[in-house]
Amino acid sequence: DFKSLGIPVKGECKSLKVILTSRLFDMCSIMGAEIIVVNMLPEEEAWHLFKEKAGISDDFILNDVAKQVAGECKGLPLAIVVVARALRSNHTLESWNRALRQLRKDRMGNLKGVQDLVFSRIELSYNHLETAEAKYLLLLCSLFPEDHSIPIEDLVRYGQGLQLFQDTEALRD
Repeated sequence: DFKSLGIPVKGECKSLKVILTSRLFDMCSIMGAEIIVVNMLPEEEAWHLFKEKAGISDDFILNDVAKQVAGECKGLPLAIVVVARALRSNHTLESWNRALRQLRKDRMGNLKGVQDLVFSRIELSYNHLETAEAKYLLLLCSLFPEDHSIPIEDLVRYGQGLQLFQDTEALRD
């Protein structure tokens, strides 16, 4: 009900358009929405996004392997951002080659669709977290509903309860 949300309806504002995004194609159809499918990014745009999120420039010494890693994300913006950020602080040839091997192995495996592809890229990102504390905190965050604002105090309490913070004596620490 747009009117209850304060959004003008039909004749009140003819130039207004409401855009909503959803992975639920059927729901959009039921609502009678005009459906615009957003495709994967073209190769050049995907590479630009990857470079930006990985913090690399055109003269990055590992650009060849970086382009291959970006290509394994298949133009999916979420996969590109997750993988690029995971590799942002790793500037060794071995770490980039290891990531490339994992992405290629996943591709040759039993990926059934886009969701599996994105999940495998998120898994790579998780595996690149540097500390066990960071991994546990990410897992704690995944217990909350999507788009839920998680108070840092709650994370600290849960982490303390699970004894994640070994070098702390007080909650304030």
